[in-house]
Amino acid sequence: MAQIFRDFNYASMEFRRTGVIGPWLVDLGRFFLLKLRISKEREHLTRLSDDALADIGVTREAANIEAEREFDDIPQHRKTAINL
Repeated sequence: MAQIFRDFNYASMEFRRTGVIGPWLVDLGRFFLLKLRISKEREHLTRLSDDALADIGVTREAANIEAEREFDDIPQHRKTAINL
């Protein structure tokens, strides 16, 4: 999965530079991949043991609440990190 993100980020820079496709389409692809990445992270969070959650300072209740967030619910700081 990480390779897909690296390849897409490289391709998106090339598409923007060459103008092959519109920047809005590149941004749409990046946004969708961000949604998938966050969804996977939330899924992995639910699989962590209570000890692992305690190591990162998250309670089981907070992990479950995070995992139940909608697919479209992306934290603003994550959007800002990729300039969306």
